[in-house]
Amino acid sequence: MTRHASRGQATILMIGGLAGLLIATVIIGAVARAVGREGAAQRAADLAAVAAARVMHDNYGRLFEPALIRRRPNPNHLEKADYLALGRAAGQRVARANGASRVTVGFPDEATIAPVRVRVGIRATLRKDQAVDVVAEYGVRADAAEWAGVLGRLQPRLYSISSSPLTDPRLIALTVSVVRYEGPGGRPRGGVCSAFLADAEPGTTVPVQVRRAAHFKPPSDPAAPMVMVGPGTGVAPFLGFLDDRRARGHRGPNWLFFGEQHRATDFYHRDDLAARLADGSLTRLDTAFSRDQRAKVYVQDRMREHGPLLWSWLQDGAHFYVCGDAARMAKDVDRALHAIATTYGGLSPEAAASYVKQLAADKRYVRDVY
Repeated sequence: MTRHASRGQATILMIGGLAGLLIATVIIGAVARAVGREGAAQRAADLAAVAAARVMHDNYGRLFEPALIRRRPNPNHLEKADYLALGRAAGQRVARANGASRVTVGFPDEATIAPVRVRVGIRATLRKDQAVDVVAEYGVRADAAEWAGVLGRLQPRLYSISSSPLTDPRLIALTVSVVRYEGPGGRPRGGVCSAFLADAEPGTTVPVQVRRAAHFKPPSDPAAPMVMVGPGTGVAPFLGFLDDRRARGHRGPNWLFFGEQHRATDFYHRDDLAARLADGSLTRLDTAFSRDQRAKVYVQDRMREHGPLLWSWLQDGAHFYVCGDAARMAKDVDRALHAIATTYGGLSPEAAASYVKQLAADKRYVRDVY
C-alpha cells in the first residue's frame, strides 16, 4: 500500500481487478454458449438492448458509448435516432415484464437532437439490472470485438482517507459502506470494491493508488474555526482533518454535521466521535438521522436550525467544508448556506450569492463531492 504523507487530503483508488476478470469470464462464457449467427442488423439490435438497459441503469439516462449502433466522433453524443432505437429495444423488454403492449419513448425536448436522455414509460424494472442480466435474458450473440465496443470498462473506486499520516505514517484508514442487494431472480449482488474489501481475509494485498486533493485540507490558521458537513461516508476525510489538527496542536473550534438513515445502524464512528467530543478536539456534533422519525431530517435542516450560531462562526473566519453526494446533498447544503446568509446575515439574495462566492474564492468554502 502506498503511503501519503502530505498534509493535503488524499483519495485512494481501489482497483477491482478480480471483479473485472470475473465479469470478463462471464461475458466470454455467454458469447461462447451462443448458438448460430444472425446478420449484422440482429446483432446491432441485441447490443442496443443491452446498452439501453445500461443507459437506464446508470442514473436513467447517462450517455453511453456510441458504438451501440454506429460510431460517432464525439463519444458523449448520440443522434436522436440512436436513442429512439435504444429506447424501443429496452421498451420491448419492459413491456413484456409489465404485460403492456405499447411503450412510449420520448425526450425532454423533441427539438433537441443531441445530447438527449432516453425516457421509457415503465422503467422501474431496469433499476437493478446490469449488462450481464440482459445478456442472460436476451441470449445476445456478438463477437468479442463487439462486446469490447459496447460494455463499459470497470472503473476504479475512490475512497477518502479517514486518517492523518501525522498520527501514524504507516496507516491509511478508509470508511467504506458495503453494498449488498438481491439482483434479478434473487441472486445476491455486492459492490465490486466494497464487498471485496469486506470479504477479504486479513493480510490480503490490495492494489491502490493515492491521489492528492491539494485543495481539500484543514485550515492553516491554528485558531480558525472549522465547519464540516459530511453525511454518510462523507464523514471520512473529516476524521483525518481532526487527527491533523490535534497532532499539530491547533486549537481552533471544530463543528461536524453528520447524517444517515438510522442512528442505531448507520452512525459511523459513533464511539470515535464521542471520544473526540470528550477530549475537546471536536467542539460540536449535530446529527440528522432521516428515517428515525416521521418527518425526514437532513444535515441541511440541522444547518438551518442552528443558523444564527453557524453565521456567527462564519463571521469569525470559519472554513466551511462539504463532502459526499453531489447530486442532492451538496446542492441542498449550498442552498441552506445561502439562506443562512440571507436570514441571519441580513443580506439580499444577490449579496448572499456574492458572499458565498467570495468564501469559495478565499478557499473558505471547499467541497469534495461525487
